[in-house]
Formats: sequence, structure tokens, C-alpha cells
Amino acid sequence: MFETLAQDITRNLADYQPKSRWKGWLLTLTLNSTQAVTLIRLQFWMARHGLPTLPVAKILFWMFKIEVSRHAYIGPGLRLPHPMGIIIGPWSHVGANCDLYADVRLVLAHGVRQGPSLGDGVFMGDGAKAVGPVRIGKGTVVGVSAVVTRDLPEGVTAAGSPPEFWVRINKPSCHEHSGRLSVSAVSPGSGHLPEDLSPSEGSGVRTHR
Repeated sequence: MFETLAQDITRNLADYQPKSRWKGWLLTLTLNSTQAVTLIRLQFWMARHGLPTLPVAKILFWMFKIEVSRHAYIGPGLRLPHPMGIIIGPWSHVGANCDLYADVRLVLAHGVRQGPSLGDGVFMGDGAKAVGPVRIGKGTVVGVSAVVTRDLPEGVTAAGSPPEFWVRINKPSCHEHSGRLSVSAVSPGSGHLPEDLSPSEGSGVRTHR
């Protein structure tokens, strides 16, 4: 628990860059994000050791309106920049170093006992939702209020409801010096694509060359 919690706290403190140990401890004790991840890890620890989780779960809900199922899995490095109104339902899987903003929902679909699965480094913006046994690939960004009901590949950006997809690829020929990324919009099922879009092998989406 403590090693995982330490990774969570490190990621949540990264934006503040405390310059001294005492300041780091002060932020750890007072930030909403560090308080929330501490309660979440404590809830999981108690569940693993057969202890009642209801008291911790109620404190987490009263303070932050966050609900996390004891049957969910959350990898190390969880970052909650605005920990309010988050729901992580049963049998959901959250990979390492994920960012979940306010009002994110990872919930079951009706009649299906399998929750969403987030790969490592997934970013879920405010109000983003994943419903049912969907898989969101490593490093994917889900925009504000997007509702994901089908799988997303690795390294894309999805926005809207239903989401439209943007595939992020490097353009070394013209942007290598700045490290900028090229982004291209693809609307699933629209039947219309710009001329310079071509299929990306095995991804089910399209990329800008």
C-alpha cells in the first residue's frame, strides 16, 4: 500500500514542485488530491485484509463525493487533479499513471459484469465517461464530457459524444525541432475523409501522414 501511495502522492505533487521537504509534507496533508488518493488506497488495503471498508468509503463520499468499488483495480501513480464526483464501479481496471478529473465515471453496462479497462497513462477529462467492458488504450486522451461505449486504440484523442477520434503522430520532417504533434480528426461512420488521410494498420482509425 505505502509504495503505491507514495507513487500517487508524487504524481499529485508534481504540479506544485515543493522546494523543501516540509513544504512537501504540508501539501501532502492539505491537498484534496492527496487526501482522496490516501482514502482510496486505505479502502483497498482494508478490503485486502478482510476489514470493513464502509467507514472509509463513507468518509471518501462525504468529503469528495467519490465512490470506488472494492472490486475495482487501480494501478500506481493515480492522479486526481480535481477529486470530486468520481465513480469507479466494480470490476473496472485503471492502469498505472492515469489522470482522472472531476465527475469521471467508469461504470458497468446493464447486465454486464465487467467494467471499463484503462491502459497506462490514460487521461480522462472532466465529466468523461466509459460504460461497460470497453478498453481504452495506453496513453489515450478522453476529452471533456466524452462518453466512451466502444474500444479506443492506444495514443489517440477522443472528444464528443459519441467520440470523434484524433490520432497523434510525430512529424519529424517539419516539426522535429519543436516536438509538436500532428493531429487529424476522424469522424467514425461519417464516410467523408480528407484526401491526405490513409488507413492506420490494425488500429481501426486513420492518421494524418
